Amino acid sequence: MPDRFAPTGSRSWLWPLAAAIALVTLLGALAARQYSLFLDASAQVDHTYEVMQAIDGVVDRLVAAETAQRGYLVTANRDFLASYTGAGPAVAAGLQRLEELVADNPTQSRAVGQVSAMAEQR
Repeated sequence: MPDRFAPTGSRSWLWPLAAAIALVTLLGALAARQYSLFLDASAQVDHTYEVMQAIDGVVDRLVAAETAQRGYLVTANRDFLASYTGAGPAVAAGLQRLEELVADNPTQSRAVGQVSAMAEQR
C-alpha cells in the first residue's frame, strides 16, 4: 500500500503558498494605506475643532465686550467700562490666533480679516 503522506517530489504546493503570501502582503499594504488616510483625516478634523474653538473664544470675548459697553452706557458704572476696554487685547489675541489657524485657506483668511476690521470699528 502506497504511503499517501510521503513526499513525492512534486512542488505543486508552492503556487498556493506564494499566492497566499502575495495576498497577505497586498492586504497589509492596503491596510497601511488606509491607516495613513485615516490619520490625515483625523488631523483635519482636529484642526477644524481647533478653529471652531478659536471662533467660539473670539465670539465670547466680543459678546462680553458689547455687554460691558451696554452695561456702562445704561448704568455709568466704571466697572463695566474697565471690562469693555480690557476685552480689546483679548479679542485681538483671539483674532490673531484665528488668522494663524486659517492661513492655509484664503477664503477663511478673508473672512477673519473682515471680522477683524469690524471688531476694530467697535
